[in-house]
Amino acid sequence: MNEEEYREVAWTNIAKIADTDDQDICDKVYGDWADTYERDSNAIKFVAPEELAKRSVKFFRNDESSQLLDVAAGTGTLGQHLRTYGFTGIMDAIDISAPMLEKAKEKGIYRNFVCQGLHPDKSLPFDDNSYDVVALSGGLGDKHIEARCILQLIRIVKPGGVFAFNVQNRALFDGCRAEIKQILDGMAARKEVSYETMEATHYGTLTKMTGDVIPGLIFIVTKL
Repeated sequence: MNEEEYREVAWTNIAKIADTDDQDICDKVYGDWADTYERDSNAIKFVAPEELAKRSVKFFRNDESSQLLDVAAGTGTLGQHLRTYGFTGIMDAIDISAPMLEKAKEKGIYRNFVCQGLHPDKSLPFDDNSYDVVALSGGLGDKHIEARCILQLIRIVKPGGVFAFNVQNRALFDGCRAEIKQILDGMAARKEVSYETMEATHYGTLTKMTGDVIPGLIFIVTKL
């Protein structure tokens, strides 16, 4: 296969995921895709994980005892970039796909692995105030990880800790971004969090879906 064929595989799988809110279908797509996910993501210049790592790590408590949860970790791309950009702490991974997590294990950068999807009405298996950092790249969307799930993720961040995530910054994700901002603005008004945003690239290549490079928006949320 050549680069064009890799891109075709990537966009076909992304379309399958984007078109369903069935967690079982998402799980199967990711499971079947695990072996070539990183190759195909590179072909479409899926730079969101690297952009998040590069732009957010300076906000983290960063020492060998700092604990980070990589949410929707997949094959461990974000974790790998966090190491590259200097994060030295302990990392755990959670993802819906067991085959994806098996690939992440091969990187040797994570301590614990949890195979579970995120749903706003299903509690995560972590205590309140468990992590210094929670990071999520590329997973948020109306038919993927719903905006309301950020409440579960903020719950498990320690006071003074950071929740760093990104979301696509285009019309298809307007509703998701608006709901995220509504949630965060409410929490900020109650002095529960503070947050800032940064524009970034999400996909750095021309795409079949839009014909343009896809921008992203990074959120840095500090739990007060």
